[in-house]
Amino acid sequence: MAQWLGRLSIWKEVPEAVDNLLQRTLYLLCYHVLFVLFTWSYARTIFTDPGFPQKRFYLTASQLDSLTRAQTEEEEANVLKVVANSLPLLCRQVNGGQSPRPL
Repeated sequence: MAQWLGRLSIWKEVPEAVDNLLQRTLYLLCYHVLFVLFTWSYARTIFTDPGFPQKRFYLTASQLDSLTRAQTEEEEANVLKVVANSLPLLCRQVNGGQSPRPL
């Protein structure tokens, strides 16, 4: 059994990829810097409060009423399209300029 487990060890069969000690040190340093940056950004993303949308983006009572009175999905889509067109949003164009959001 011990001989069979010894054959599974890949360290005996794979030569060292980097022989130069300075190059190994630089690779390890770069790896750990990138790893710390990734871990830091991941932790900031996970533990940051997402916040809440501003009140101007909530549906008004009349909009909510017309949305709940809609019978079909098409009617709901039309109500939402009207609501979305009235929102104060801007879209960026490819050249960096802003234009009113088309729908």
